[in-house]
Amino acid sequence: MARKTGRAVLVIAADEREKLERLRDSRTAPKRETERAAILLRYAAGEGPTVIQQRLGISRPTIYKCIDKALAAGVQSGLQDRYHRPKEPVITPEAKAWVLSLACTKPKDHGLAAELWSLAALARYTREHASAQGHGSLARAGKATHLAHPEYRGGQAAEGAVLPRAARCAV
Repeated sequence: MARKTGRAVLVIAADEREKLERLRDSRTAPKRETERAAILLRYAAGEGPTVIQQRLGISRPTIYKCIDKALAAGVQSGLQDRYHRPKEPVITPEAKAWVLSLACTKPKDHGLAAELWSLAALARYTREHASAQGHGSLARAGKATHLAHPEYRGGQAAEGAVLPRAARCAV
């Protein structure tokens, strides 16, 4: 027989229980959320992590993480993923200015065949030459990185789209 868990009892209010039951039975909600709702309902009913694992077929680390989040910050927290990025990416104003000045030039000035910068070509050139220009943070920048002008809207243009005039020459 499995031993009792050392974790606290999870108390769920009636309205939260109804929401969790609807989520557990939902066919349109993401699977991870339906599984987590089932975990929380079973744990609140008094089942231990080992029994939950056997009945639902979910790994114990997943069960423990879900229960611990719910006990620490509430039921809604137990359903959600934690934010994974430890910090915001740092792109210096000098690096932004370099990309803008680069976008204001023609690709031919840099040995490329194109007349105008495409989003993909500018991102590729930026990644390849950023470190040599002293902007190492841009070496990993992609098409979706907000670098330049608000009209640029990082990555929302289609592949190969030409940058708007304002983004090419705004300084």
